[in-house]
Amino acid sequence: MEDNNINPKIHNVKQGLILHKDSKSHEILTWNMFVSLAQFYSNNLSEETKKGLDEKAIQGWYPGSHKRGYKTLGDMGHKTWVIDEDNIDSKFIPRAFEYYNSSQYTLRTLTKKLYDEGWVSSTGKPLSTGELHKILTDPFFCGEFLWHSKLYIKGLHPAMVSKELFYSVQDRMTRKIKAGKYRKHSFLFGNGLMECGNCGCAVTWETAKGHNYGHCTNHKGQCSQRKFMREEKVQEQILGFLDQIKIDNPRLLEWVRKALKEAHKSEYDYHETTIKDLDNRMNQIDKRLSIIYDDRVDGLITKEQYEKKRMQYEMELAELLEAKEKHHKADVDYRQLGMNIFELSQKGREIYETKATMEEKREFLNFVFSNLKLEGEKIVPTFQNGFEVVALRAKSDNVQGCQDSNLKKRFWRPL
Repeated sequence: MEDNNINPKIHNVKQGLILHKDSKSHEILTWNMFVSLAQFYSNNLSEETKKGLDEKAIQGWYPGSHKRGYKTLGDMGHKTWVIDEDNIDSKFIPRAFEYYNSSQYTLRTLTKKLYDEGWVSSTGKPLSTGELHKILTDPFFCGEFLWHSKLYIKGLHPAMVSKELFYSVQDRMTRKIKAGKYRKHSFLFGNGLMECGNCGCAVTWETAKGHNYGHCTNHKGQCSQRKFMREEKVQEQILGFLDQIKIDNPRLLEWVRKALKEAHKSEYDYHETTIKDLDNRMNQIDKRLSIIYDDRVDGLITKEQYEKKRMQYEMELAELLEAKEKHHKADVDYRQLGMNIFELSQKGREIYETKATMEEKREFLNFVFSNLKLEGEKIVPTFQNGFEVVALRAKSDNVQGCQDSNLKKRFWRPL
């Protein structure tokens, strides 16, 4: 038998909240804002990491993983790629390009020749044709590199082969890698910003008679959606969605403002605790460095042992310092995030229309929407977490007024 008297409660000690089926609307709003901001902040950190890697690529440094024949030098966050002269790969990779460019070898016969000359894989066997093909088609070895399908032609790492030799090999392999192939299309809603609501494939854009039109790529070959959507109509609907997050109700505005302040205080306390912990760990490492220095002076450990431990501790210290700097920045970012959500909820349309460049508009849309789907002649949006809560509350209160019973029905989600 079911016990109808069960009344589950959620106790959130950190925020001082107790949620149950009779919770007041402002308590539920505060809880929803806590959850949404935390999720949005987590997603935003991931995006910032990606932006940091993209910025590194723009500067000319490959931000990816290990490359054959190369090694990295420098501290974390400031590493540079150099040719590893002691690595056998650095001796054979230029030779492989020269041999293949002579037109005397196929991939299969070239792997055998290089094996006979001493180039073996980590297992002691000849390189596979797939491994060799990957090397011969990687622009990294001529001083360029691919990052997120975009070709960066001014890499700052040293090249193993000339560009002329590399592209000559590409011609022979009939796989040409040229900068134009990776050039971004100049469409506001292109490059993965929208997807088909019918099959989930990307929406591609093309120009006809002076207008831009978007439609499903039908990459899976199963889509029944054949509509073409003009860019201007998409723009109109986007502006309508931005109007949806505008809050007209003064009482709700005050609730949102209060929830944002409380959310920031909670996050601030978390960062302060974490920073204190990092400081304690850094002090411990400083003490260990002093101890091994004294041990070295007293002759208790060898020079090699001292250097090994010193490098280990200094690397740990650098990592902790970097983590501390990230937390300092994250606290500022979190505060700014809350302010941005509040400002955009009131001035979304105005801010979007004042964005001058296409890239600024795209960045704005990515900040507000997590997804935009094309369904016939309609755009179906999914707001980012922080904006989703505001949009739902605004829709409820702007239309119906602040009726507590309606709000609780909409937002109460029993666990």
